[in-house]
Parts: sequence; C-alpha cells; structure tokens
Amino acid sequence: MLHPSASTQIKFYKPPSSISFSIARCSVVVVDTRLSNHEVLGSSPILDRYNKRIAPNMNRILGDEVKDRVKKLNFERYKIIVMVMIGEKKGQGIMVSSRCSWDDSVDNYVSHTFQNKHLFCTCSVYGVYQE
Repeated sequence: MLHPSASTQIKFYKPPSSISFSIARCSVVVVDTRLSNHEVLGSSPILDRYNKRIAPNMNRILGDEVKDRVKKLNFERYKIIVMVMIGEKKGQGIMVSSRCSWDDSVDNYVSHTFQNKHLFCTCSVYGVYQE
C-alpha cells in the first residue's frame, strides 16, 4: 500500500532554458519582418501614405507573417500572440498599453515600432508558456 502523502504530491514542470522564449531571437524576426526593411511599409506606393482602407488588411498580413516566422523558431509549449497596430501620423499623440497575467520567469514579450513621416506601425509579440 502506498503512503498517503506519496499519492498527493504535486510535481511542477519547469521548462529547460533551451526552449525559453528568447527575446533576442524573436527581436530579429520582428525587426526583419517587413517592419523596418521597407519591403511593405517603406517602398510600397500603396503604403507611402496612410490609407484607412488598406491598414486593417495590412495589420492582418503583418501579424500573420510575424506569427508564422516566430513559430518557426520552435518555442515549444509557448502560445505566441502577435498584435500589430498601424496608424496615421497627423501630429497627435497615442498611448497604448496591454495587460495580462503571466509568470515573469518564463513569459516575455518583444515590441518594435517602424515609422515614416506619414504613418507608424507597432508590432508586439508575446510568448506565454503553456503548462
């Protein structure tokens, strides 16, 4: 017969450091994904100026591309959340904040902003560990 305390023990799983959400590796992906290399935002005549009809679609395209590239980095057991915001610059200010519940020892995020004289684009990637 098992000792009563042996069956009630709870074991916690801590991820090995090799699969932790790497800010450095993820930052390279975010910066290289059309945000600052001007493949879409800088050199495209469509987005030379802000266009309210195109911006929602570009949010989705950029978000999907960043998410796909981050997922290829194989952060096992991490839920990847990507938020992209494109806005027109007209001399106004903007403040954006996010809030979520997570474990500081394993969860993290990366954020990058591209801007020209007509628009800005901010991309944030959150890596949340799934037990």
